[in-house]
Amino acid sequence: MKGNLIESYDNNQLTRLDRCLEMIGPVSGKRILDVGCGVGFVSRMLVGKNEIHGVDISAEYLTRAASYGIKTKQWDIQKGLPFESGFFDVVLATEVLEHVFDTDALISEIKRVLKREGILILTVPNVCSLVSRVQVILGRLPSYVEHHCRGGMAGHIRGYNLPAIKKQLLKHGFKIEKITTNAIYFWRFFIPWPWRFLRSFGEIIIVRAGVKR
Repeated sequence: MKGNLIESYDNNQLTRLDRCLEMIGPVSGKRILDVGCGVGFVSRMLVGKNEIHGVDISAEYLTRAASYGIKTKQWDIQKGLPFESGFFDVVLATEVLEHVFDTDALISEIKRVLKREGILILTVPNVCSLVSRVQVILGRLPSYVEHHCRGGMAGHIRGYNLPAIKKQLLKHGFKIEKITTNAIYFWRFFIPWPWRFLRSFGEIIIVRAGVKR
């Protein structure tokens, strides 16, 4: 399946996928929720050995996600999550928070639907990446910050760097287990970056967090 993805996604997305799967580890027999799942970019890799649920507002995306074996539900995640408390072993929220008005409410809902020993895998674009810092010095907007929603914009309304997402998760009672990044852009070079040092310069912040009860 991953071979087919290469035709549709760029290196930034593919390295994010690799890091997310590394963060999740070899899981089997788990009930997993993909919040704002889209077409199931990450969660479809876990279908077969796990029970995968996906929730998104787009019927078109959900149709594609369902074709991979994901149990889909059309829903506006800004109204909460339509699942009972303590229902999931793992929740994925990849490239979602930056699109949400009330991020605290969504994080609270994610914690609610996780089991006592549940795991959250979360990713957000880093507005303080190396490229973004250079852009600000040059008088430009940092990457992933948008001032309108037309012309192919992604619809980002929230911005995160490493300290911001860490602080917010801790506030909601999560225990940070690991934070990494996917890659660093340096000039025109794309460098996959699995190491801990300089992770605050990476393109995507990737977090594994456990629930503190």
